[in-house]
Amino acid sequence: MLRIWGLKSAANAQKVTWCLGEVGLPYQHITENAVGQAPHDAQYLKLQGHVVPVMDDNGFVLWEAHAIARYLAEKYGRAPFWPASAQGRAEVGRWMDYQLSTVRQNVHVLMRGSPDAAQVARVSQNIADAMQVVEKALERRDYLAGNDFTVGDIPLGIMAFRWSILDVNKPPMPAIDAWFGRLRARPAFQKHVAAHLPEGSFTPLRADTQKTREPQ
Repeated sequence: MLRIWGLKSAANAQKVTWCLGEVGLPYQHITENAVGQAPHDAQYLKLQGHVVPVMDDNGFVLWEAHAIARYLAEKYGRAPFWPASAQGRAEVGRWMDYQLSTVRQNVHVLMRGSPDAAQVARVSQNIADAMQVVEKALERRDYLAGNDFTVGDIPLGIMAFRWSILDVNKPPMPAIDAWFGRLRARPAFQKHVAAHLPEGSFTPLRADTQKTREPQ
């Protein structure tokens, strides 16, 4: 059976488990630290210093959440979740990379750090600016890569979830709201993302969310 290492509440692990939920593949989820067998795997895990998403698919070991998600979508998924055309796959990859390059680091400042009020305001604006790109794309389509849900929606969907539970200023973004509503209705999102709120400090976290945090 395929095995996954990673915390259930961690965004990168959720990219993998949400993907697994969508393709309907059974797996074993291990929350203890993975042990690297190959020298490069062991060095990677030593560098990370914490539980990260690592996959073992019948002896094929892979790390890095987006690489794992793309592998799973290609091997076990089907179109449109994993598009058949090169252009469709490039569109999927573009949004996955955008989450890493532009959105992720700003969200993490608010969820992992201890920013002061000025930094909260500045980083919140950075997130809003980054999400405007997403808003413009979703004004013309139901999902990021077109009118069908794909693996490309997963990373930014997880960031949108985290953004939604932060008590910061957010400009109106009706296209994102509609898209996020469609994501929230998916059983795999409910099971693998919404049911596992992130651990650690939240700056600032909506009071109603804080009261309903589920234990890990």
